[in-house]
Amino acid sequence: MDNEAESLTEDGPEPGHGHPRGQHGGDRLEGILYRVGHLLPEQNPLEAFVHHNTLHAYEHLPFEGALQAASAELGTAAAMPEAFTRAQLRSGRILSIDLDETLADRVPDLLLPGLQRSQRELVRRVTLAGLHEAAGPTLAWHLSESNVLDVIAEGVPAEARDALRAQGPAPTVLRALWAAAQALPAPRAAAPEADPAGLRARDRLVQAGLPDPDPMVHQALIRWCGAYLDTGHAYWPMMERSRSFFRGFLLHAASAKDARAWLGGAQSLAQGLLHRPGGAPTAEQVVAEELRRLQVAPDQEEGFIRASLLALRGWGGMFHRLEHRPDLWPHKVAEPRLVDLLAVRLLLDRLAADHLLDQAGLEGGPTGQRLLRLPRLAPPPAIDAAWVRFQVACLLGLSPAELRELSGERLAAFDAAVALADGHHRRLYLQEAYERSYRRGILDAVARHWPLAAPTPRADRASAQLVLCIDDREESFRRHLEEIDPSLETFGMAGFFGVAMRYRALGGAKSRPLCPAPVTPQHSVEEVVVEDEAAAREASAVGRARSASVQNNLSTARDTLLRGSILSLAGWLTLFPMATALLSPRLHAKWTAKAAPPRTRLKLLRVDPEARDADGLFRGFTVEEMVGVVAKALEDIGLTTRLSRLVVWMGHGSHSANNPHRAAYDCGATGGGHGGPNARAIAAMANLPAVREGLKGRGISIPDDTYFLGAHHDTCDDRVDWLDLDLLPASHLAEHRALVQTVDQARARNAHERARRFMSAPLDLSAEQALAHVQARSEDLAQPRPELGHATNAIAIVGRRHWSRGLFLDRRSFLVSYDPTIDPEITILSRIMAAVGPVGAGINLEYFFSFIDPALYGCGTKLPHNVTGFLGVMDGYSSDLRTGLPWQMVEIHEPMRLLLIIEATTEALGVVLERHPPVAQLVLNRWVQVASIHPDTGKIKLFTGARWEDWSPPPDRLPEVRSSAEWYAGQRGHLPPATITDGLPRPARTR
Repeated sequence: MDNEAESLTEDGPEPGHGHPRGQHGGDRLEGILYRVGHLLPEQNPLEAFVHHNTLHAYEHLPFEGALQAASAELGTAAAMPEAFTRAQLRSGRILSIDLDETLADRVPDLLLPGLQRSQRELVRRVTLAGLHEAAGPTLAWHLSESNVLDVIAEGVPAEARDALRAQGPAPTVLRALWAAAQALPAPRAAAPEADPAGLRARDRLVQAGLPDPDPMVHQALIRWCGAYLDTGHAYWPMMERSRSFFRGFLLHAASAKDARAWLGGAQSLAQGLLHRPGGAPTAEQVVAEELRRLQVAPDQEEGFIRASLLALRGWGGMFHRLEHRPDLWPHKVAEPRLVDLLAVRLLLDRLAADHLLDQAGLEGGPTGQRLLRLPRLAPPPAIDAAWVRFQVACLLGLSPAELRELSGERLAAFDAAVALADGHHRRLYLQEAYERSYRRGILDAVARHWPLAAPTPRADRASAQLVLCIDDREESFRRHLEEIDPSLETFGMAGFFGVAMRYRALGGAKSRPLCPAPVTPQHSVEEVVVEDEAAAREASAVGRARSASVQNNLSTARDTLLRGSILSLAGWLTLFPMATALLSPRLHAKWTAKAAPPRTRLKLLRVDPEARDADGLFRGFTVEEMVGVVAKALEDIGLTTRLSRLVVWMGHGSHSANNPHRAAYDCGATGGGHGGPNARAIAAMANLPAVREGLKGRGISIPDDTYFLGAHHDTCDDRVDWLDLDLLPASHLAEHRALVQTVDQARARNAHERARRFMSAPLDLSAEQALAHVQARSEDLAQPRPELGHATNAIAIVGRRHWSRGLFLDRRSFLVSYDPTIDPEITILSRIMAAVGPVGAGINLEYFFSFIDPALYGCGTKLPHNVTGFLGVMDGYSSDLRTGLPWQMVEIHEPMRLLLIIEATTEALGVVLERHPPVAQLVLNRWVQVASIHPDTGKIKLFTGARWEDWSPPPDRLPEVRSSAEWYAGQRGHLPPATITDGLPRPARTR
């Protein structure tokens, strides 16, 4: 949904991601900012919000190592809390076999010296029971105020409980164990703390017990950032925005004294810099000066700058993103640079630090020297080793004598085993078992379903063929289409359908890219009114323009008393429409529906090969370019023969009210836009006689009676719009009418399946009532979750549809069409995997991280969100720019890495990994999980990180039901797979 390999290789790396001069002996600071910038969020402005891997900067590391590194650097969670995964154990979502297999892969089954217990058994028991981690006064209170030394804990296994009871009364045994644990030698001391000379001023102040200066610095800096990057939200725009952020800050700060005490010196500081002899310094020079002022050693500069920018990483990420991708701006109004933000940050940090040091009585000398004179508070106590050893001894059923005899190498081996069961490792084991449980169910289901869905030779043509986006939300829609009409065929490919373009809709103020975010389009396409309608609509257009002019005159004069009063009174007139929108969203939508739009066309054909628009993009496509687009699309999905009379390209998007993250529900393959224009474009291309003639030269012969049609599916209200329907030949009207009936039934069934997830929808709704329900949600101003997006994504299937058809996948699978029988050189699979791997992983991992840490990886709940500058959201009126997904998008998600099931031999997949290092990095470092299904036999092999292992499912049959509704009826939660017999492949019916 988000990418295209060939476009990436043709266009080169994304701007700003090449090798800067700083890495080759040039500016040292530029090199540091390049590396630090890679750690900042790469989130686009809201209008072009596209899912991406939150930890993209760590993909060079193995997945678990990356989680730990990011946790240490960003202060984020490395895995789900133990309480969550342990609850999954109790509910049966994780089976004991899954944890046992996980530990078998990770922990050696070695006997602990001096103990009749294995290392793996120790880790298993600790993982299942958990540990109470405490130290110092907290531990003392726990020992004195609880019965922990008198009663055997509930989490102790029965075998260990019996062993402890056999030694004597519980209080006697437990107190003896605790005494033995306390008598053992202390473990090796922890590593020394960081050199204070490399810490931020904020860190040194906090370590000395002084107030944290970041809140007051951020309050000022956020307002500056918001004003500078604003793209139309602010009524009074910031002055001097044409200059750099750093220069604009100095000019504004120098113009007036700030009333806040800590900023009292900002005016004189800014004036001194602006009027420095020889000219005002650059941002780069100020950064260097501040590093010297704080006495940051050269080898610590990168860490210092990294910590400074990560302290407000949302705004820093937006500066960096717009610096290198200015085409993503809704309206480009400034020239943001990350170095400008850093320079302003360091100046404000110094002012705040000086203010707090003065208040603490540490006056005199440069800021850096005063900071180094600060005392340091004692660090909090580490987890008590004796307390941990005591709990482990209880879980193993050890005697006090066995514990006392641990010394030297025996104790070291015991502690090493305990270290493998610390909190970090326990969470990772349980997370892996959680993923393994789902993976087992899916691979077993695919293996059992394969024989039922084997392809059958058919000489007739499908009743119709629909090409939809690979989006997991289209899985259920395709399934219902196939259940209703088993002779119909569906295909899946990235929803821009290979048409990378900048698109200007009719009446649009500006064009926008409709292609994956990393792709820079080389072509522009414009929607225009059909010529015979243009004159008829000219008068109404003039009227609208006059009305807009009057409104503009009023809106730009709100500061006058008379006009302001008029507008205030007129505001009361909006009360009734707003109340209607809140109380009856569907009725409001009907009242505000626009008149029928004019007939339009896309200006696609470029006759002059060199014709370009004002932005330097080619105006449309030449015939040869169109041939390449259509050929590639048909080859990718395996639709090069047996085309039906009607082939539909169906893009998708989503619409909803009062939803800042609306673009996150749209098509990622179109850069957070709607895929309808792309579907319309490729259908028009494929219908051109000259394009069909060119396709013959590539071995693709389209029947004369095949007609391509564009359509658009709204995944929020399940509406389907048919595009350029006025061009449909009369000879195909019957096929289209029959298809519309099928699609309308599928829309209602799809809404019914979706509605079971909404707590506002009763489980006994009919399909028609469910369709009305989702339509109302899309128009409801008070609805925080108009649809659930990719909230259930877990797998991606790449292969021919026949073997996954009729398999209930619970809207959890991306479905990518690929025919290995027409790809002997592995060219098509390489192209697909270069897109599906990073894109599927990006979507999946953003949901994963936003769920495991909704406060730091995600953007928390929507309730306090306010849109700022049309760029992003803040909590309340001032916060860091929140990145990631809101909780209302991820709350039903199961956090698991994407499982790729690919119809190809392991040898073919090896070729793909050799050709595409980024894909290999994702696979080998286990950011995604990969299984191969043999095209001829259906045998499955799972990649375990080091080798391919055969997958052997148990002999049980997969549950079978006639329709999807029979399987999910009355259920709200995640469901296992089943075979839907109505959806299995059948011969085409006669129409």
